[in-house]
Amino acid sequence: MKTLLDEMKTTVLGEIKSLRLEMDLYKQQMDMLMKDRAHPTLPWNSQYSTTASSSQRPLTESWLKPYVHDAQISIEDYNIHRCDRSTRVGGGVILYTHCDLPITNTEKLDQDSCQLLVCTSEPSEMNIGAFQDDYLCDFNFPDFTWDPPLARPPSSSTHLLEKFMNNHLFSQYILQPTRQGNTLDLFLTNSASLVTHVLVKPTRMSDHDLIEIYLSYNPCQPNVNAPPVFDPASFRGLDFTKADFSSISSKVEAVDWHDVLESNGIDCFPETFRDMLLSICQEHCPPKLPPKRQRSHILRRLSHKKRRLQDRLEGATVDPSTPSELIQRLNNEIALVHYDIRDAIVNERHFREEVAVGKVKSNPKYFYSYAKRFSRQKQTISMLFDESNNICTDPQLIANILQTQFKSVFSDPRDVDIAAADFTPPTITERFEDSQLLFSEGDVISAIDDMKADSAPGPDGIPSVLLKSCKHALARPIFILWSQSYESGVVPSFYKNSLLHHFENILENFLEGNDTDYIYLDYAKAFDKVDYALLIKKLSKYGIHPKIVKWIESFLKDRTQQVAVEGQFSVAALILSGVPQGTILGPILFLIFINDITLCVGNSVVRCFADDTRIMRAISTTPDMVLLQQDLNTVT
Repeated sequence: MKTLLDEMKTTVLGEIKSLRLEMDLYKQQMDMLMKDRAHPTLPWNSQYSTTASSSQRPLTESWLKPYVHDAQISIEDYNIHRCDRSTRVGGGVILYTHCDLPITNTEKLDQDSCQLLVCTSEPSEMNIGAFQDDYLCDFNFPDFTWDPPLARPPSSSTHLLEKFMNNHLFSQYILQPTRQGNTLDLFLTNSASLVTHVLVKPTRMSDHDLIEIYLSYNPCQPNVNAPPVFDPASFRGLDFTKADFSSISSKVEAVDWHDVLESNGIDCFPETFRDMLLSICQEHCPPKLPPKRQRSHILRRLSHKKRRLQDRLEGATVDPSTPSELIQRLNNEIALVHYDIRDAIVNERHFREEVAVGKVKSNPKYFYSYAKRFSRQKQTISMLFDESNNICTDPQLIANILQTQFKSVFSDPRDVDIAAADFTPPTITERFEDSQLLFSEGDVISAIDDMKADSAPGPDGIPSVLLKSCKHALARPIFILWSQSYESGVVPSFYKNSLLHHFENILENFLEGNDTDYIYLDYAKAFDKVDYALLIKKLSKYGIHPKIVKWIESFLKDRTQQVAVEGQFSVAALILSGVPQGTILGPILFLIFINDITLCVGNSVVRCFADDTRIMRAISTTPDMVLLQQDLNTVT
C-alpha cells in the first residue's frame, strides 16, 4: 500500500512539475504582449492552467493529499489556496492568486462529492462602485444547455442551480462544449461588462478543454479614481469662476480681427482666433486646481490603521524570529480593517445619498447631478483582435482597428449613379433673396443668449461661460468668421474633424375589414452612406439658394475623423460619405436626401422618421401582396 501511495505521489508531483515548466514557457511568450498593459485572464480547466499575467489560475481535479506541501506546487509570484478531497482518491481544487491581488478570507468545504474553495479579495477603498461576484466551477450537468439555459430533463440539482443564478443575477459565459460535447466547466458572474472574450481550446494534459477568459479590467491593478488632469495650455485648464471677464472683453475688443482674417485667411482664422483668445484668458484667469479628495475622518483613520498594520506585518515577515502566531494575528487584523473600510465606504455613500434626497425640492440640480454620477458608466475598450486574430491591448492600435472598421461603412462615390437624383422638383413660389440670408453681430449675440450655461464646448474648446460672459466682445470675431465663410462658400477645415402618423392608416384598414401589412426598414449605417454628389444635386433641385448649396458642399467635403481610445488617437481618415451626426444640419440634410423615397413607391403608404422607414399596405387579395413586394424591392 505504501508503495502504491509513493507511486501516486511521484506521479502527481511529476505532473505538477511539468505544469510549472509549461506555465513558465507560456509566460515567456506572453510577456511581450502583456508587458505594458497586462489585461488579465482567468484561464482554467480540470487539469491545469497556462496563461501568464493572469490574476487567478484555478485548477480542479488536483488529486492532492496533505503530504503534498504548498512549496512543492508553488508558482513564482502566486499564492496558493487549496481544498483537497480527504475521503477518497481524486477531486480537489487549487486557486493560484497573484501576489498583487490580496485575499482577505478563505473558506473551504470538503465533502465526498464536492470540494468548495471560496476566496474573498479586499474591497477597494478608492472605488465605491457596485460589488460583484464571480464563480469558476466544474459542474457535472451534461444535460444542461446554456444557449439558452435549459435543463433536459430538469432535476432537483439543476433547479437549485437555476434558482441560485436567478437570485444573484448571474450569467454563464462558457457556451461551447468543454468535455466530450458537454459544457461542464462554467464561469458565472453578475457583472455584464466584466467578460470581453472567451476562448475554449483543447489541451493534451486533460480530457477537459482549456478555457481562457479575458477581463475588462485588471484586479491586480485596480482603477484608482485619480483627480482629473487638465492641460494647462487649454481652456479646460483655467478656472473661469475666478476670471476677470471685463479685462478679457477689453483685450478682445482691442484686436483688429479684420486684419487677423486678411493675414491668416479663412481656413486658418479659427485656429488663430482660438490661440489668441486662450492667450488673453491665461492672463486674466487663474489655472484650475485639481479637486481635493473628501473622505470622512473614519475612513482616514481606518486607512492609517491599515498602513500601520501592513508596516508591522512587513517587518515581522522579514524577521525569522517572529512567531507564526503573530503573523497570523496581523493578517487577521488587516482583514478585519478591510471589512471596516468597506462598511465605512458604504455608510458614507448612504449618508451622501440621504443628503441628495433631502435636497430634491430645495436644490433639484444637486440631486440629479449626484444621481448621474452613478447612472453613467464609463466603458473602456480593454482589448480587440486585429486582422490576424492577434490580441491588441495598446490604445493606439485599438483606435486604428476601430478606424478601419468605421471607414468600411462609407459608400464609394465611384459607385453612385448621379442620374438617380433626376426627379421632378417641387414648384417653388418664393425663392430666398440674398438679403434674407444675411445676419449681424446682434444675431450672434442672440444665438449666444440661447445657449445653456453648461453647454459642452465645440471643436475650438471655448467654454460657454466665456462666450456668455464676453458675448459683446466675442460677437465681432465670430461674425467676421462666419459671414466670410458664407460669402466664400468655404467651411474652415478646423471645424471638419469628427471625434465619432401610421396608427390612423392601420385603424382605417381595420374598420374596412382588411388586414394590414406593416414593414419596418432600418437602413444599416444610413447617416454614414449619404453620397455627397447626390445630396448636392437634390439640394439644387429643391431650389436651395446657390450660396447655401456651395457652403453645404464645403461643409460636407474634405472632412476627417479620428478615433480616441483612452487618450490615444488613431490616424486621421478622410470621410468619403455621410452627414455629420451630432450637428443640427446633419439630420436635416439626411431628411432632404431621402425625401423623394415616396416618389418610388406607387402602391403603398410610406412613413419616414429620420432613418426609420415604414411601408404599409392593406392586404385583401394576393395581388395586394405582390404590389407591396414590388414597392419593397424598389426602396431596398
